[in-house]
Amino acid sequence: MSSHTLPRGAPALFSHVVADNAPLYRAILDVFAASKRQFRLHLRTDEVLAEAAWPSGSPSLEAVQQALGQLVEWGNLQSQPDTARVATIEDFYRKRLLYRMTFGGEAVEAGLQAFVDALARRAELQSVALEDIRARLISLGQLMRESPADAAKVHEALRDLVHVFEGLSNNAEAFMAGLARTIELQRADVAAVMSFKTRLIDYLQRFIGDLVTRSSQIAELLIDLKPFERLLLQIASERDARNAAPGDTDMDAETVDARLMAWRERWAGLSRWFVSDGRDRAQAELLRASALSAIPRLLQAVSLLLGRARAAAGAAR
Repeated sequence: MSSHTLPRGAPALFSHVVADNAPLYRAILDVFAASKRQFRLHLRTDEVLAEAAWPSGSPSLEAVQQALGQLVEWGNLQSQPDTARVATIEDFYRKRLLYRMTFGGEAVEAGLQAFVDALARRAELQSVALEDIRARLISLGQLMRESPADAAKVHEALRDLVHVFEGLSNNAEAFMAGLARTIELQRADVAAVMSFKTRLIDYLQRFIGDLVTRSSQIAELLIDLKPFERLLLQIASERDARNAAPGDTDMDAETVDARLMAWRERWAGLSRWFVSDGRDRAQAELLRASALSAIPRLLQAVSLLLGRARAAAGAAR
């Protein structure tokens, strides 16, 4: 079997996220996911009814029973007779069932949650990185205004700043690439997006808001550091080159020049990320625009998916 081929029956496990009653099914499976974390062996229909966070009012017991039966048919749940509550002959013949998640159902829940967690973690990591960059720029500004500047502290702060910025840049690229793949994924994966579209959009909107606020603050700090830029990078270059060629004055000078060129490239990249040069938009602005444009595209993908699912259901009748 190819690594990209779903196991037989796997597509049916995602059926609940494109069904007309998708919120109902998700509420039910959320209860089973919680019960798994609590090490409970099984659930009864009345327990599901009482514990679920229903999206639009509590359904009837019969509606929950019907939904549980459908989830059994799709393979997300399995059922067995409930004999523990049998007290009379009538109880024995009345259909009472216990439900638990199947291995396939557990895998689907884990996959959906991992997807949401990964996207949320990307956004959270970037928010932390933006704050870290801001804090280090404030620290650099304070250090450069001291006379004389502490070269060791300046070098350390600048190295930390570049390290955090590289992580932010790489993570932002992965964040947007992952979001693009999400919108263009195969049917089962897009169905997972539909199930969590509200939370996905919430993550995007919070990230965009944080990016706008922090990017503006970072841009102001970079502009404030402009008068110190040459000295700042010179200090870092000399510290880098100090032990590169001991005893060779000419080599020391060449090494400093090489390190200075490298530091200028890094600093230019950092500045372009947050400060527009009048010709090109800052990278942070482009990232914000991409994230904003992803929201309607995400909703459109969900809408198309629902349309295809309903058309397929209509053709099957």
